[in-house]
Amino acid sequence: MSNGTPDTFSLAWFRNHTGIVSGNQSFKVYANDTSGNMGVSSVRTINVTL
Repeated sequence: MSNGTPDTFSLAWFRNHTGIVSGNQSFKVYANDTSGNMGVSSVRTINVTL
């Protein structure tokens, strides 16, 4: 989701973001399949070094 707009991805995907600063960044992934099943990941945290 980018700024509240759902994105469509295949099995593999990536996302480029601007304005990210060095340090820990946390995110969740929200998904649904073509059968209408919905899911959400646990919070993931990555460390960004610029």
